[in-house]
Amino acid sequence: MVSNLEWKRWGAADPLWAVAAWAGKQRNGPEPWNETDFYALGYSDWLDFRRRWERYGVDRTSCAEIGCGAGRITAQLVQYFGTVHGLDVSEGMLDFARCRIADARFYLTDGMRIPLDDVSITAVFSSHVLQHLDSPEDSIPMFAEIYRVLVPNCTMMIHLPIYNWPSGRGLFERLFVARQWLARQKARVDRARGRPMMRGTFYEAGWLAEILKKRGFVNVEFLSFPVSSNGGLHSFVLARKPAGDGSQA
Repeated sequence: MVSNLEWKRWGAADPLWAVAAWAGKQRNGPEPWNETDFYALGYSDWLDFRRRWERYGVDRTSCAEIGCGAGRITAQLVQYFGTVHGLDVSEGMLDFARCRIADARFYLTDGMRIPLDDVSITAVFSSHVLQHLDSPEDSIPMFAEIYRVLVPNCTMMIHLPIYNWPSGRGLFERLFVARQWLARQKARVDRARGRPMMRGTFYEAGWLAEILKKRGFVNVEFLSFPVSSNGGLHSFVLARKPAGDGSQA
């Protein structure tokens, strides 16, 4: 995927800010991230995420983190789960995380496949990753992979921007399509110039729920809540693999 190349560039250019893009926290900004603050942010955010996941239901035996980046959340997951697998497409991100988090297993991936066995993981987590794909459709293979590796009756918690169409959908949908077209044109220009950039992809709730149900997930829920660190609104989808399905996707 084209977005993989951009993430690799961010891994080399500014791995901390690429994961937590706060104003002024760039490597050359007035207050760049240091490791202490970066991982403290991960601790704070994980407390917010964990509380919601526990209400829904989570098995702490093992976890795969999709798009672990520099390990902001991975460092928290290893304190919570028995085994943690961190996946990312950026060698630079993984190198940074490996040097600082000894208790996780890290994998360089193509962003499409999870390099783990069928029915082998009891939880899948991801934060600030699927929002950077070029289109919502690009997420479909990843949800199939999540379903494949999950143990029956186990769950995923995936962060991604979610929206619902208001009344008068036709007008809003046309405006949204126009906005997305403009964003794609800007992305093409930035890519042609070799600039590291971040795509912003949004997921319509009805479409996403249908995709997950077709894949086989049950108990699909959407959550939106502000995190304690900066009040930023975070949206997640939670879903469960049925208890009776021990097959692969």
